[in-house]
Amino acid sequence: MKNCKPLGACSVMLLVGLAMADPAAAQSTSVSEVYAGTVVMKSPAEAEAVRNRRHEEYAPVGGRVGTYFLYPWLEDMVVYDDNVYATRYNEISDGANLLSGGLLALSNFPRHALNFRFDFDNYNYFTETRQDRFNANGIAQWRLDFADQLQLIGFVRGTRGHERPGSLEAPQNALEPVPYNVFEAGSTIRKRFNRLTGALIGSVSTVSYENVPAVGGGTLRQHFRDGQTYTAATRWSYEFSPGYAAFGLLEGNLRDFNKDGYGRSSQGVTALAGVEMDITSLIHGEFGFGYLVQDYDRASLKDIDGWAMRGALIYNPTGLITLTAEAERRVDQTIQSGASGRLDTALKLTADYELLRNLILSPYVSYIHSDYVGSGRKDEVVETGINADFLINRNFSASLFYEYKDRSSNFATYDYSRNFAGVGLKAQF
Repeated sequence: MKNCKPLGACSVMLLVGLAMADPAAAQSTSVSEVYAGTVVMKSPAEAEAVRNRRHEEYAPVGGRVGTYFLYPWLEDMVVYDDNVYATRYNEISDGANLLSGGLLALSNFPRHALNFRFDFDNYNYFTETRQDRFNANGIAQWRLDFADQLQLIGFVRGTRGHERPGSLEAPQNALEPVPYNVFEAGSTIRKRFNRLTGALIGSVSTVSYENVPAVGGGTLRQHFRDGQTYTAATRWSYEFSPGYAAFGLLEGNLRDFNKDGYGRSSQGVTALAGVEMDITSLIHGEFGFGYLVQDYDRASLKDIDGWAMRGALIYNPTGLITLTAEAERRVDQTIQSGASGRLDTALKLTADYELLRNLILSPYVSYIHSDYVGSGRKDEVVETGINADFLINRNFSASLFYEYKDRSSNFATYDYSRNFAGVGLKAQF
């Protein structure tokens, strides 16, 4: 399957693409962090998806510098949040100005590819100024074509972000969003042997957190959460029929999180088997099921094991509609007292509808079940909303969004609901 690409192996490539891609599509791509490891790479079905398909009369022209095409953009929005601190009672609402932008640089080499992307967003709240924050992300991605059907794909990424109140691991007693810095790099070498395709995958990620003021005074120390994650995997698939292949994935991880007595270092393995499909421009998907285990160094922490899954599907029933489904079950780090880790089961469904040639509506719904293993805490997070984009011309577009989020926990102190909405104008070249 020439166009069927593996999940997880180099999913980050979706943001920019390894070859010349539609900049409008690359700029609009936004995937929740919990699903980032499950997104498939470009395929005929994905290229023809509503939000990825090039609309000639509305696509930015960009500028050319040597062998690169540059696509800058800038967007200004006014947003409203009816529960800024994500609390169960005594909610505080506020509005903010959200300024975001970035630059996409796509190479146009005769062979190989080296692409860059930088983006940022800056929140300035009208009243609750302690929630002001600046986030930035930069990534370099490459593809080396050594020989026929032999490629080396890699990336380096740096991120400056903040934990928004109410996110999966945001401490409740933080007076400000917790800043964090992430540096990660990875590579995949992929070779096709007729119907058999194999890949070797490796990555390293390091994260550091900064202290913030605590509710009621004092400092909330967060440096204990710093750590590194090392991942290695191999994946093999066999095309048993045109457009269909069976695959197997074996992935191991080593997590070093033992700073200041945090004691959450561990080793884990995930094994998956499943089917991938690539049927013209209609369907591209992959579904794998298997088993995962995460063993913790500290004897008092409970090891985690159970069934695992990863899946993603892009379906274009008509030229005006794209349906997307994503699913994953994974183990992540947690700061919950008494818990060894957080076992997440995540699902997301999105429908993109081209109501008019220049008006795209995208309703979505997602669900996350989080089991904080060893502590007894279990959370359910439901999120639903809609994004709407009105394309004015090649250089301008208007957008609005609405999001409703509800978290329900058997530890009632973590319960909250939030309405979040915004409207803005985007300029692009």
